[in-house]
Amino acid sequence: MFKLPKPSPAEAAAWISTNHGASAVDVLDFAGGAPLLAASLAADDRGRAIEMMLSAFAKPDSSPTDLAGRWEKTLQGNDESSLRMEDLVVALQKWLVGLTLLKTAGRQRFLGKFASAAEQLVRKASASGLLRCYNDLLKIRALASHPLNTRLMLEDLAERYLRALASDRR
Repeated sequence: MFKLPKPSPAEAAAWISTNHGASAVDVLDFAGGAPLLAASLAADDRGRAIEMMLSAFAKPDSSPTDLAGRWEKTLQGNDESSLRMEDLVVALQKWLVGLTLLKTAGRQRFLGKFASAAEQLVRKASASGLLRCYNDLLKIRALASHPLNTRLMLEDLAERYLRALASDRR
């Protein structure tokens, strides 16, 4: 058994750029710095859909129905590049972890090029609101593979997310 250290962010970005292109580098932060995961996401073009999803997380609309509509467009494709509901829930969980770390510790993870937009979001949000939303998603994730009404589930997720961002109690 060989113990290999995790590559530095610069090493991971250089390797992935050389072997898998810029689209894989774009999702490297979302993949937690794991180059092989980022490469697999980029290989089937899900990386582009994840980028669209992160963009929607970073610039949420004021209305849950509008935000749910943006998310639904990302889920509607029938090819390998489309995301499933489970992918959206996992992405939102990672995003909330990133926001919570930024709010509580001043450091970021999973946010990548959306870190500056995330900083704007966490100014109004409370850590407890973000954690409450994350905990809700843990329960929702079990139902994500077979929602009875996809649009209703998306609107519920959007409402919870927007509520977490608006809770400015410290």
